[in-house]
Order: sequence, then structure tokens, then C-alpha cells
Amino acid sequence: MASDTFPIPYARILLYHSCKILTKRLLCYAFAGQLFSAIATKALQGLPNLAAFDHNPDTADDTFLLIDRAIRYSPGVVFNSHMLPIIADAAMTGVLVQHR
Repeated sequence: MASDTFPIPYARILLYHSCKILTKRLLCYAFAGQLFSAIATKALQGLPNLAAFDHNPDTADDTFLLIDRAIRYSPGVVFNSHMLPIIADAAMTGVLVQHR
């Protein structure tokens, strides 16, 4: 993901490991949820329309890969009343992207 998009360096790596490993403990699960929410919200704010998806394909791809990993390892951090509408709105826009 573009470094100007995220305030946390290596956010993808941190999110991946927090979702995969740290969710074994309840306190770490809460941390993973907060981290996922912050990163996904920031990334999805940068993809408000179809043109943004076209201009930032790496950000779009990486963001949805992170969402996929979060669903696999910690579905509770994705399927909640705060994140699900944000993700669904972006997915509805992104489904219209023409792949090259």
C-alpha cells in the first residue's frame, strides 16, 4: 500500500500477524480489531469511487486482501456493525472495476 495512505509503517504485516497469531487471547483480539478498523477505514476512505479504484489499484488490492485475511483468522473484527457497512459499500463500488 502506498506509504502516504497509512500512518503506520508496515501496517499490512502488523495486521496480518495480529489477526493470525494474537487473537488467541481476548485482549489481543481487541487490539487486532482496533488495528483492523483503523487500517481498513483509512484505506477505504481513499477508495470512495470507481476512479479511485482505477488510480490506486495496489491500495484496493492490498486492502481487500487484508479484509480476506481478517475474515479467515478473526471474522469478528470484520463482521461487526461498524466495519461491515464500510466494507460492503467499498465492495459494491469495487465490483465494477474492469480488470486489465
